Amino acid sequence: MKSIKHILCALGIAAAAASCQKHEIVYYIDHDFVGDNAQFQIYYFEPVATNVSNAMDSIYINGKFVAGVGGYGQLAVKGVAPYGNTFYTAPAGDVSFQLYRGGNIVYDKTVNIKTDDEYEIYVYSLSEDPVVLPHEGEFTTSSGNQTAANYDTDSLATYRFINFLYKDGAPYTGKLQYQYSNDATNYTNGTWHNLGEPVGFGEATKRCPAIVHKVIYNNAGYQTLRFRCVDEDGNFIATTGDYWTSYIGRAYTHVIHGILGHATIKPSYAQFSNNS
Repeated sequence: MKSIKHILCALGIAAAAASCQKHEIVYYIDHDFVGDNAQFQIYYFEPVATNVSNAMDSIYINGKFVAGVGGYGQLAVKGVAPYGNTFYTAPAGDVSFQLYRGGNIVYDKTVNIKTDDEYEIYVYSLSEDPVVLPHEGEFTTSSGNQTAANYDTDSLATYRFINFLYKDGAPYTGKLQYQYSNDATNYTNGTWHNLGEPVGFGEATKRCPAIVHKVIYNNAGYQTLRFRCVDEDGNFIATTGDYWTSYIGRAYTHVIHGILGHATIKPSYAQFSNNS
């Protein structure tokens, strides 16, 4: 069976080489790279509808097929490849990658990836270079007006927020302050705590802690937290609120995506956890 998979891979690569615009859709197989420890994931956050027709069929890295339809690597809108705590690897330095949709190459870029670091590559527009961010980000001991001294017996989850919000068909020009609440009943009242500093489009906060009050005593501990974005004047930005079940000890990344005021591509979040 493994030899059949390698034959399918060879056929897929040969088809891609035959044309710079078209290729045969092939299926996920294992792959081996020769090189040093450059590790990265690819995220797709173009402001388009999150349907199957907008997903990427397959991914090539340095000319090698690594993922495609029918396997773990299909790259959906608001998705990541590879999923969880796994990474693509390639020789450190300039790394090229290509994304295909409907058998056509739609994105072809080169990024510089350092040795022994883990990176996240965010594709937010098919006509622009990607945003490259460190996988984790620096941890900070404060969360807005809360400090480590306030935590007492409560336990923590940590959050990092990334801004890919659009308005009027272009990146949102202001900075977003991300906040969470343990007790808000809606997004305009309650007690809100800042998660990091305000960030512009394509930027990420540092990783910050949030208090999680256990709702059931005899378990690992979780609580539903509410999250929202406010503008630089502290005003809640309509439709940027959401809520998530947060587990003690987990590290989360929240990415906002979508277009303010758009009828169908409304702002929404994707959540990724390092504990996946």
